Amino acid sequence: MSRSIPAILLAAAGLASAGLTALPAAAQQAKPAAPPLAIPPVQREPLRIPPAGANRQTSASPPIRFQLPRTWDDLPPGVQQSLTPMLDKAPPQSRLVVEQALEPFAARSVDQRAVIGVQVVRPAPGVTLTKTPDEKPRLGAAGEALWPAVIDGRTIYCRRQKPAAGDVYCFADKDDDGRFETLTRAYSDSLRPGSIFQISEAGRPEKLLAPAPYTKSGAIAPFTELLGLRYGGPVQGRISPDGKLRDGVVEFQVVAGASREALFDSDPQIVQIEDGKGELVLGAYRVEISDVTIDGPATVRLVSGMAPGETMLSPPISKEDVVKMLRERLGATD
Repeated sequence: MSRSIPAILLAAAGLASAGLTALPAAAQQAKPAAPPLAIPPVQREPLRIPPAGANRQTSASPPIRFQLPRTWDDLPPGVQQSLTPMLDKAPPQSRLVVEQALEPFAARSVDQRAVIGVQVVRPAPGVTLTKTPDEKPRLGAAGEALWPAVIDGRTIYCRRQKPAAGDVYCFADKDDDGRFETLTRAYSDSLRPGSIFQISEAGRPEKLLAPAPYTKSGAIAPFTELLGLRYGGPVQGRISPDGKLRDGVVEFQVVAGASREALFDSDPQIVQIEDGKGELVLGAYRVEISDVTIDGPATVRLVSGMAPGETMLSPPISKEDVVKMLRERLGATD
């Protein structure tokens, strides 16, 4: 989700493999959706197109039929149980401010390794230290702006002495009394590759020798960088006679860096291709993809990116988000 959209989509796909077949609420007599195809590795030469139905799963027991869910309570108890651990959680990440809107573009041919959806981001408004923590200058100085990040559902505030080097120190105020009690050290490899300030992993918190006071000033740490997506190409699947991916998996990566010439890959995002089409959903990013070729381009349409203002790349996921994505994954048309 990562907010892990791929995880939710895989869970949704697992409904069919678990013997659950969705039926439209308005058409209970409709035939159940076909189980997913078994996906072999990408086939190059020679092409081997399995006959219709060759990869269909079989089961001795009939599928369990249920209506397409409209609310969380409509989901079978077993599905609720499997998805509950994903709710209201987000992966470790810094809060961002997006500086400008991203203009959607119509479907166009995009080469593998091409970058799309690049936006300028900076840290969200944070707090200001009013005293050097534990009287150690490497931990920060009075008057320094700290940016907010989210770790395990809690907001912490971070600082970095040098933009291009050095570890990141993050502080937490567990009782919200205006004083930090704990310190978490995030090493350089705990940042998103290419990023100056975007946390991607959590360290282990340690107790400060004495609480460190701060003010909720809304100060902004002086960092700016680029964030976007890269089309990575197909990972596995089945090729149609026209040489395009029919059913399978493609990959995008999140990219970050100081300039377009220095963007680094991270956070692979898996997109399922069915009947030649797929969609990436990552927070506010929505990208449609079709006409995937094995060694060449694909047709990509950028539907949306992050809106200007404060946000997170991967926001926490709610029950409503889960239901919406499951309905889309199971073929709802409304």
